[in-house]
Amino acid sequence: MRKLYDERRKFALSLFKNQKKFKVFDKKAGLHFILEVDTSISEEELIKYLSDNSIFIQGISNFLSRPIKYKKPRLILGFGNMSKTSLEEGINKIIELINSIS
Repeated sequence: MRKLYDERRKFALSLFKNQKKFKVFDKKAGLHFILEVDTSISEEELIKYLSDNSIFIQGISNFLSRPIKYKKPRLILGFGNMSKTSLEEGINKIIELINSIS
C-alpha cells in the first residue's frame, strides 16, 4: 500500500512541476500535501471559486489551532482515495481554473 501511495504522490507532484503559480510543500506525511497558490485573492475566495467550479478542497486555515496569516492561499490536496486518472483530471482542472484568475 505504501508503494501505491508513494507513486500517487510522485505523480501528483509531477503535475505541478512546471507550474509557476504553485509551490508545493510535501512532508510525505499521510495522503496529502500543501499547495501554496500565487494569486491576489484570499484563501477563502479561492476555495469558494474552486467550489463553484466543482472542485471541493480545503484551505490550511481550517486545520490551524490559531490563525496564521499567510501571504498566499494554501490548500490541502489529498490524493488517497483517487485513481491516477481522477487525480490527473482533478489537478489539471485546479491548474486550469487557478491560471484563469488574474
